[in-house]
Amino acid sequence: MSTDGGGLWNGLAYLLVIVVALRTADAAVPGCLSALRRPPPTAMALWGIVAIPSVVQFAVPELLRLLRRDPDLIRIHHELWRLISSVVVQDGGVFGTVFNLVVLYLIAVVAVVTAGSWAALVVFVLGAVLFDLAAVYLFSSIGAGNSGATFALAASVVAMVAVRRPSTATVTGAVVVTAVAAGLIVARDAHGLAFAAGLVMGTMIAFSPVRTPALDGGSSR
Repeated sequence: MSTDGGGLWNGLAYLLVIVVALRTADAAVPGCLSALRRPPPTAMALWGIVAIPSVVQFAVPELLRLLRRDPDLIRIHHELWRLISSVVVQDGGVFGTVFNLVVLYLIAVVAVVTAGSWAALVVFVLGAVLFDLAAVYLFSSIGAGNSGATFALAASVVAMVAVRRPSTATVTGAVVVTAVAAGLIVARDAHGLAFAAGLVMGTMIAFSPVRTPALDGGSSR
């Protein structure tokens, strides 16, 4: 199984889930996407924490080696902090970095607006750790990037919305993301596990007593 993103079809699958997450959130919380023009402080803080070192690494290449996910250093030398530090640097070059940061901005804003700051942050961090644990202990993969955490966050938004604000649009979105996650796993793309983890976390939050004001009040579109 690969953690590097695969080829064209894999990339199209990622884009499909991102579009579904944005449209599903907007279907449940009308006007949600307008927040992209005036993002919540929590979303911008999360984006900045990832974006700043991701850009700095191009001037200081050593930063990538110091922070990336390295199975030997994690398993043998117990450098467990790499399970989260690997999220703030990128191994995909300029294009991969731009893609990851743009998608993170979109998903972080929508997640904070729909699910709330704490839920969004918890899912992002857990998504990062779970993805890296899988990469280390199942695939022994060296790497870095925030795609796994961001994809988990995107899927969690779809699941939360589908459970708390069920409608044709939101439930269809959840079915699409589930199908994409399954397809990627069958295709041996580890990002399918990130989508699956996000669906599980989003469902758990949706059924928990934790309130998400944007989803628990008003009526769905």
